[in-house]
Amino acid sequence: MAVEFFAGENVDRSSTHYTMAPRDILRTLLEIDRRHLVLGAIIHSHPTTAATPSSCDLAEARYPNVLLGIVGMASLSPHLRFWRLPAVVGGDPVEVAWRLSP
Repeated sequence: MAVEFFAGENVDRSSTHYTMAPRDILRTLLEIDRRHLVLGAIIHSHPTTAATPSSCDLAEARYPNVLLGIVGMASLSPHLRFWRLPAVVGGDPVEVAWRLSP
C-alpha cells in the first residue's frame, strides 16, 4: 500500500525526458530511510504516448525491485499502469495489476 508520494524537480526542463534533481533524490531516500518506509514505485508521465515503458525507461532503470508507474496521456483520459522491469537487459517488462483502495 502506498503511503507517501515524493515529488521532484525535472532538471532536464523537458517534456520528453525526466531526470529528478539529485538533491530531491537524496532528500527522498533519506526520508524513506528515516521513516522506515520502502521505495515501492517510481512514477512519471508520458505526455504524448501510452503508459508502456520506453526504451529510455528501460535503459535508465536503476532500482530493479521497484515498480515503474507510467501515466500515459496519449488519449483524453490519462491511464496509469505499473510495470515490473526485467532483471536482465533485453528482458520484457511485466505489467502489474493494481487497484485504488478506499
